[in-house]
Amino acid sequence: METLGSRIKNLRLEHGHTLRGFARDVGVAPAFVVDIEAGRRLPGRETLTRMAAALKVPLSDLQALDPRLPCEYAEAFRLGLSGDWDVLLGHVAGMEDWQLEQIGSAAKTLIAAAYHELGRRNS
Repeated sequence: METLGSRIKNLRLEHGHTLRGFARDVGVAPAFVVDIEAGRRLPGRETLTRMAAALKVPLSDLQALDPRLPCEYAEAFRLGLSGDWDVLLGHVAGMEDWQLEQIGSAAKTLIAAAYHELGRRNS
């Protein structure tokens, strides 16, 4: 599964950016880029915007891989858990594709973690 960090690294290498050069263009320390590419840290919105510009990709391409769930999407999860499907469908109908992908990715991670914990408890 492609992660935000792996996508950034692949794009950086495809564009011929060195680690130091890319970090300089984005305005961050090379160690921060290493941590992002390794999945240990996540860039803030401004840094992600600068990375997208340096990599010549739409910001939404990188945002779709960001595992963090913005607080405005928490309402969609709350509605889903409450079973209020009509309201939930209305809530997500106005979202952009990348936002729906982000919710889907976060939901998959949450489901996998829940099943992992259930398996651990039942073993």
